[in-house]
Amino acid sequence: MKRSEPRGTIFLNLAWLRTAALALRRLISRGTLARVALAQRLGIPPSAATQRQHGIDCACYYTENLFVRSPVEGHFCFEGRTAFERRERPLLESLSFEARDELLSRLEAEAARRRGIVPAAAARKARVAAEYSPLRPELWTLCERWLHRDFVDLVEQARAGELRAPPQLAPGIYTLPVFSELFCRLLTEELAHFGASGLPVGQPNSMNRHGALLDELGLSAGLLDPLLSDWLRPLCAALPPLAAAGGASIDHHKAFVVAYRLGEDESLSMHVDNAEVTLNVNLGGGFEQGELLFYGRTAHPLAHHDWHDGGGVGHGVLHLGAQAHAALPITSGERLNLVIWMRSRARRREAGCPMCGQTDRLL
Repeated sequence: MKRSEPRGTIFLNLAWLRTAALALRRLISRGTLARVALAQRLGIPPSAATQRQHGIDCACYYTENLFVRSPVEGHFCFEGRTAFERRERPLLESLSFEARDELLSRLEAEAARRRGIVPAAAARKARVAAEYSPLRPELWTLCERWLHRDFVDLVEQARAGELRAPPQLAPGIYTLPVFSELFCRLLTEELAHFGASGLPVGQPNSMNRHGALLDELGLSAGLLDPLLSDWLRPLCAALPPLAAAGGASIDHHKAFVVAYRLGEDESLSMHVDNAEVTLNVNLGGGFEQGELLFYGRTAHPLAHHDWHDGGGVGHGVLHLGAQAHAALPITSGERLNLVIWMRSRARRREAGCPMCGQTDRLL
């Protein structure tokens, strides 16, 4: 009979393997940082595949829907100062000289941020992989204990073709439990740990300034990709309003956590998402107000979601990305939400980019 290894030896071997894997990951990441730096020095533009890896699906990203908060809050097309002055002449003439200059300067800064976003994101991701030691490494792998039991049941019904649809606030806007309270607690602890690390963090999107891009933490491959393919896609395919908008063929995503705090981002003005379907889940934080308003295609709210009445931590809203919506101000505390923009290449090749409506600018 072959003699088994002592238990302590097994644990030592596992610890050694983890250490070796971390060392290899850091070595690879340093190589990635070097390649990113070289490409920037040589002025080599990122490939279409690299842009897609960082959430950019269409060339319109660089010129359309640039968001500024002041002196005029809104989304603008910006292809340069001269073209903007010609296109938006009535708006600019209504502003003071100082406000006009501020608006143009903010748009130029946002355009520059977008042009540099791919190499900056790649460098941050490589540095995080090389230097960050997770507090809860188990979060990097999806398992059923991260999911709410009722969500598991919903998806099992969807796979069997027997889905009892979750409640709808309005057509194409569903409320449902998604994550377990344990997952939400561990993820918020991990995010706090990452925030204290001093490592750079990317802006979640053009409107939210505070939070984290989850792909830059390395959470896509083991956690978010299987969540999309194995759980969210079957559910979206079984809900007719979502399936008709591309939910049955979602194949990639942009995932991030947004943070709302007094004195920082307190609210979010009306907008649509660069997504066929959006999932927005309450991670907690202890806050008051901050409700979601959904407008559909009207100027007046047609549905309202209160995070406290909507099931609490781990519960969320699953909705069409084209549904115009806004977040009302919080009045105290901090609100943390995990948002997943789910996208379908097949849908975009057929119907065009959700932001510009074109197919010939897709990457």
